[in-house]
Amino acid sequence: MQINNNFIKKLLDLQDLDIIYFNVNNGIFNIFATSSNKQVYCPRCGHITNKVHDRRYQDYEHLPIWNLKTIISLEIKRYKCSCNPEHPFTETFNFIRKHQRRTIAYEKYIFTLAHKNTIQNVADIIGISHGACQRIYNFYAKDKLESLEPEPLTLLGIDDIANVKVIITIQ
Repeated sequence: MQINNNFIKKLLDLQDLDIIYFNVNNGIFNIFATSSNKQVYCPRCGHITNKVHDRRYQDYEHLPIWNLKTIISLEIKRYKCSCNPEHPFTETFNFIRKHQRRTIAYEKYIFTLAHKNTIQNVADIIGISHGACQRIYNFYAKDKLESLEPEPLTLLGIDDIANVKVIITIQ
């Protein structure tokens, strides 16, 4: 059965990537991809550069596909800019947090599982360490708490508490 690379790209919702090839080996769905961007903005000066300093492949875990563990082997390029050629910078992707080895979608999946289970239970289910699961949960929980609006404060008087106590004892 032949599967189109665009189908995999749309299935994973990975913009700005070109799928080189993919395979299934030992129950792991491997996807080899590279950035479709040929130019990037320098984070220091903001100019566009296309001078590649070096390349490497980095593996990222993604949501399971067809009940198979999914690994995206992504070609990461480091670019150099004329503003500071001695210090190249790494290209960034919007679906990966900096210094993480899991996609944001996979981390949010872990957070959702951990929201209804214990951290240790989720770590055992996913197959990651307790500490990694805890860090992912803390990051997204903090983000979610910061976006919540506090509920308005309601004050209870002593009479309100006494009335509730009387109703409970009568029933």
